[in-house]
Amino acid sequence: MNMYPAQMLRLRSAANVFGAAAGRRITTNRRQRNTASVERAQSINERDKFLHYNAEDGYYKTSPYDPIKVPNVPLHEYVWRDFKKWENSTAAVCVITDRQYTYAQLRDASAAFAVRLQTKFKLFKPDVLAICLPNMPEYPIAALGAIEAGLAVTTINPIYTPDEIARQLKFSDAKFLVGSAQGYETLREACQLSGKQLPIAVVRSTAGEALPAGAIDFFEVMSTENVRYDELRIAKDASPEDMVFLPFSSGTTGLPKGVVLSHNNISSNCEQVQDALPIDSLQFQDTLPAVLPFFHIYGLTVVMLSKLGQGSRLATMPAFKPDDFIKALDTYKGSILNLVPPIGKRVVHDKSSQADEGNRRRAARRHVRRCAYWPARCRAVHAEIPKDALHARLRHDGGLARCPDDAHGQYALCLDGRIARQHGGEDCAAGWVRLEGRGSAHHRRAVRARATGDVRLFEQSGG
Repeated sequence: MNMYPAQMLRLRSAANVFGAAAGRRITTNRRQRNTASVERAQSINERDKFLHYNAEDGYYKTSPYDPIKVPNVPLHEYVWRDFKKWENSTAAVCVITDRQYTYAQLRDASAAFAVRLQTKFKLFKPDVLAICLPNMPEYPIAALGAIEAGLAVTTINPIYTPDEIARQLKFSDAKFLVGSAQGYETLREACQLSGKQLPIAVVRSTAGEALPAGAIDFFEVMSTENVRYDELRIAKDASPEDMVFLPFSSGTTGLPKGVVLSHNNISSNCEQVQDALPIDSLQFQDTLPAVLPFFHIYGLTVVMLSKLGQGSRLATMPAFKPDDFIKALDTYKGSILNLVPPIGKRVVHDKSSQADEGNRRRAARRHVRRCAYWPARCRAVHAEIPKDALHARLRHDGGLARCPDDAHGQYALCLDGRIARQHGGEDCAAGWVRLEGRGSAHHRRAVRARATGDVRLFEQSGG
C-alpha cells in the first residue's frame, strides 16, 4: 500500500508572512538562498515543530498526525470490509418512522440495487447516478449500490429548486435519479428543464405513502428477492483513482461547481477521521444522530461512510428539529455528535422545543460520549461524563476558551479540545485528553488543563 504523505498546508511567501527581511543572498551551484529567511525559519521551527522551510517549497506546515495508509480499493469494498463483525447490529434507523436496517440487510440491499442498475437499467462505468434525498436509512443503500455497480454519484440538495437541480443534472450528465416521494414532482420538472428523460426511483417514508405516477419504487429495485448477485459485472479498467463522487459546491463565489473525488480521496479521508477518533464497535456500538446532510461532504464522509465502515449506528433525521434531535439522543442513545455551531446553540437555547431545558441537558449528559464541533469561536460547552462510559473524548477545533468560574465541579469541554475539571477558571491549553476508568471511580476522576499545557489527574476533593 502507498503511504499518504502528511497533510501539508502551503503558506504565503516568506515576504508576505514575515515582511521583506533584509539579508544577503548566497549563490550556490544549485540555487540562490536568502539567509535571513532560512535563519528565521529555523527560529520559528523551534517554537512550532510543524512549521518547516526549504528553498523549493518555501514555508509549509505539516500535520501533527502520523501519515496514513491509503486503502487503494474501491470505496464500497472499503466501507464493507468488516461488516461481518457486526452484521446483526443495526446500521441505520430513521428517527421519525423507526424503520431500520441491520448491516447484513444494508449490505444485501445495496448489492441488489447494484445488480439491477446494470441488468435492468443498463448502467455501467462511467455513468453517473444522482441522489436527491434528505437523510434517511436508504441513502447509503443508493450511494453504495451505485458505487458497486461502477457508477459515480452526484449528491443534490433536496431543497433545491427545479432550476438548480436541472443545472446539476445537466452538468453531471446523470443517467438515473433517486429521490423522495414528496419531492417527485420537483424532480420531474427538473428533468424536463434539463432536457433529460431520466428514470426516477423514489423512497416512500411509510408503507402507506402513495407511489407517484410514473415513478419507480426504490424498494423494488433494492429488494433482495429474485436477484442474482453473480450477474454483477466489474469494469476491467476500474481503478481506485476513478471518480466516485461529484458533489457540487454551495456556490459562494458564483454558481455551484462540481468537485471530482476519487475512491482514494474518500477512503483516505475516512482513514484520517478514524485515526483521530478510533471506534471499537465490538466493545460498544456508538450511535450518531445523523443530522448533518449526507449531500454535503461533511455528512457524507465524516458521518455516513466512515462510521458505517466502523460499525456505528446512524440515527437519521431528514431535517433538523430540536425535538427529533433530542429523541435521537434520548430514545436512540446518541453517543457521538458531529455538529455545526448553529445546531448546538439551538439545541441548548431553543425555547420553542417541547423538551424543556432540563430534559435536553439530561439527554445529552446520559448518553453523549464524544462530540465534534465545526471550528467556531464560542463559549466553552459543559457536559457531565456518564458514569458507565469507558472513556470520553470531546473535541472542539479552534481557539482557546476561558472556562467560566461557576463551572466548579463540572467537566468542561474547551474550544481547543481538552476536557477540564474547572476550578477557578483557568485557560485551557491545546491538545487532547483521554479519560479512562469505570464506574464511580471514573466519575470521580477528571483532568485539569493548565495554561502551561500540563494535564494531570486529580480526585474530586481537589488538585
